[in-house]
Amino acid sequence: MEQTSTVVKEFIDRTCSTLNVSMDQLLRFSFGIGGISDELVEHTGLLDSASPYTCKLIDLLDLELRLRNPTLTYAVRANYFSYRRPNRAGVQGPLPPGPSSSRSDAFISVRPRKAELSLVLPLDPAAHDDNPQVSDLSNVGHHGPGDLEYRVSKESDIHEFIEEFATWLTMDLGPVGS
Repeated sequence: MEQTSTVVKEFIDRTCSTLNVSMDQLLRFSFGIGGISDELVEHTGLLDSASPYTCKLIDLLDLELRLRNPTLTYAVRANYFSYRRPNRAGVQGPLPPGPSSSRSDAFISVRPRKAELSLVLPLDPAAHDDNPQVSDLSNVGHHGPGDLEYRVSKESDIHEFIEEFATWLTMDLGPVGS
């Protein structure tokens, strides 16, 4: 039995190292978090024009975000979807649906395009103007919660996005109104 435990622990350690995730993140993923959710797949119009590669990018982005925030929920619109953080008023479970809650707690909006993803975040684009993937949308009409657009056209862009915005992606924003 002890030998089996050692083999299992070594396997888990290797898997965590390969995926560059903590054991906690791996366990959360193992219990059903990750992949394009049924909620997004069922929203037929959203992914119809997306290429299989774009869907693969969405799948990877979803996995990376949900590993870091397992309680994320979605707000799905005709042309984009947003990730929402959990209810910051201390109530467990998803926020009740409605235009106010679905937009005010959105922290990333994703617009699938034919060959790329457009991620819109409520951050200052000037703070990231040295990044070629970042655009300032402050004077442009757009979908999303903010003025920073991050363009993703390949898998490595997602890893770079996660690395650049890691602290912000996992931060606890505290109670609403604080």
